[in-house]
Parts: sequence; C-alpha cells; structure tokens
Amino acid sequence: MHHERNLEMKFLFFSILFPLLVLSCSNNVEIAIDNPTDTPIIVKIDTMTIEVPGEDVVRIELDKGPHTISFNDEDAVAFDFTQGAYMLNPTMSEYLVVKEFYGKESDYELFESVSGQSQSKIDFMGMELEGDYSVVKDLVNLVTWEVGPREPLPETVKVDSGQKYATVTKLMSSTEFLQHMIEATKDEESQTEQQ
Repeated sequence: MHHERNLEMKFLFFSILFPLLVLSCSNNVEIAIDNPTDTPIIVKIDTMTIEVPGEDVVRIELDKGPHTISFNDEDAVAFDFTQGAYMLNPTMSEYLVVKEFYGKESDYELFESVSGQSQSKIDFMGMELEGDYSVVKDLVNLVTWEVGPREPLPETVKVDSGQKYATVTKLMSSTEFLQHMIEATKDEESQTEQQ
C-alpha cells in the first residue's frame, strides 16, 4: 500500500513536471503581429504571408533563430529570434509602456517614490510625458509587458504577501492612450462639478 501511494505520487509529480520541462526547453518563439491602424496589412515572415486585420493582432509561433520579415513588399529585414515572445510592429507605430498601480490609495506615495527612481521625460505622439514610461516603436520588440494593446487591464490583481501594492505593465496603442486621456479628463470634470 505504501509503495502504491509512492508510485502514484511519482506519477503525479512527473505528469505535472514533464509538460513544464518541455515548455521551458521549447525551441519556439511566440510572435504577436500588431496592427493598430484601421486597415488590414500584409506581413511576410520567410515564405509565410500573414494578413492582419485593422485594429487587431495575429499570433503565430516560429522556431527560434534567424527569420526575414517584410511589410508592404519592402526589403526584407533579418532578425534572430532568441527569446520566448516578441511583438512585430510592421507599421512602426508608437506604443506607450505604462505601469498601472494596484493597491490602497495610502500606498500610492510609496509606489511613486519607488517608480520615481526611473522617472524620465519622453516624447509620445508629439507630447512630452514625465513618468515611469517608455516608448516602443521598433519593428521587432521583445515582450516585457503583461497586457498588450487593446487588452483590458485586470479589475483586480493579487498582491503578494508582505507587499503593499502590485503593478501591471501595459502596452498602450496611441488610440488607447487618447481614449484614456479623454476618460481621465471626463472624470476630472465630473469631480470638479461635484465639489
């Protein structure tokens, strides 16, 4: 009986561990091809032709290693995909990387003091922004964010034990940024009217 339980535990352990090992040793790379414009675009990767609808993203999987990318029949660009996830930006549009704060209002000052260490001034869509932001506008971009363009931020997130707050990094398209600014302005106007 004891050996059977041991065998069941070993089987359970390997049935969980094996898929994780296979995924971690994967020779594949996830590619998200984003199109923030309102018209479809055609992207070629090696010999594969991919149509990306307007204001949409198409996800594909490739083998890690060198590949060629072209857009609108322009000259192909070679890139060596060595990491696990990339975003292709064939329209060379600007995106804003922002950190969203999740926590108590009283802990926001702590968040600002920590993120203030990486504050900088950037130019985004012709506007100067100051804060913990960065701009993504290259053809090939390593994914360093949790939430991509046109994906909603979560309503709530889990704050780890011992932590006072959490952040989620979001990649915002210029359209999302403008919508966010309009909503923020409406919220401010509404609060002013209530006072």
